[in-house]
Amino acid sequence: MIYTIDQFLLPSLSPLDTISILNETEQMEELLKSLNLSDIISGELKTILIPNNQALAQLLPFGTLLHDLEYLVLDGLYMSHQLMNTTIQTAFGPLYFSYHHVTNQRQTARLVRTDILTTTGVIHIIDHASEARLRVDGERGNLAATEATTPKKLWGRHRVLTSCSSFPCFLRLLQIVGSCYAVIITVIAIAITAVITIAVITIIIIVATGVIIATTVITATVITIAVVITATVITIAVITTAAITTAAITTAIIIIIVIVAAGVIIIVVAITIIIITTIGVAVTVLVTASTFGRRREYGYWRRICSSSDLRR
Repeated sequence: MIYTIDQFLLPSLSPLDTISILNETEQMEELLKSLNLSDIISGELKTILIPNNQALAQLLPFGTLLHDLEYLVLDGLYMSHQLMNTTIQTAFGPLYFSYHHVTNQRQTARLVRTDILTTTGVIHIIDHASEARLRVDGERGNLAATEATTPKKLWGRHRVLTSCSSFPCFLRLLQIVGSCYAVIITVIAIAITAVITIAVITIIIIVATGVIIATTVITATVITIAVVITATVITIAVITTAAITTAAITTAIIIIIVIVAAGVIIIVVAITIIIITTIGVAVTVLVTASTFGRRREYGYWRRICSSSDLRR
């Protein structure tokens, strides 16, 4: 018997590959790959609650906790019909599921897309990124903040990942947390470079001007003395063609020396300005390149360094 279907049936993919092909989870894909955190969503029989792009964008400008991501990965396979009026315990507090909603008594998210199968479990897309800041307090079942799950503070008010599986992960964390400040440092470096360049150029111009003035005064003095001596010689020895020729040649030589000296000074000043400007541009480019790193990560850093974040 043959049945016709309206589309190809594709096999299930891994959780990361599934997130990669979904339009609603592009930011989560970028976050997991840029931080090398794909192992969080790996493992057999996992139910993953993935915030969509809008939900994750609201959380990213204020930093992202590793616990926030782990909080959304549940042990066990739960299809949407199994999440009706269900409570699931996690290491960071219980999650309460009702009809297409999940809450931790502080925040509520709606399941906007459900039952996306992967090779190791299922993915549900939610419209709000819950923060893993609470735990169950003893037998009372009340939610209370704990030091272990409360965001640490670094570089002012930035929240940071409170744990990392490896030292490279920790270094990458510091790089991202410091990215906003790296931008500020870049601007300061550019300003300092510009100030130093202008100061050096100003000093060079002042020195060059002083040299030119001194050279002009000395030259004028020499010319005056030469003219006086020439006039004296001419007066004493009677005007002769030889005396006039000697005076003319002497004056011409002095003028040529002045012109050459002024030209050399101008060339030296120009070369110095070009060298200093080139060094300043090179330093600025290097600082900027080291700050923003790979072009692939610029979009993520730009969201981290949003205007609201800088105001904090």
